[in-house]
Amino acid sequence: MTKIIASPEDRETLKLFTWQEKSIIIDLKGNTKEFTASTQDWINEILGVTGYDKREKGNEYSWPKAD
Repeated sequence: MTKIIASPEDRETLKLFTWQEKSIIIDLKGNTKEFTASTQDWINEILGVTGYDKREKGNEYSWPKAD
């Protein structure tokens, strides 16, 4: 099996459910992957970006400041 990633169709379908923020993909082995409808979340997952803080207003993201 390969890495579980939400497809663009998965994200577009989730956008239709305006009352639902997240969904889960389950593969044939029972592994799960939670995803959102956010394109930015999808891009970050593809690129392996972690450690960002999602801001509630708009689609703004910020990364922790280096010390």
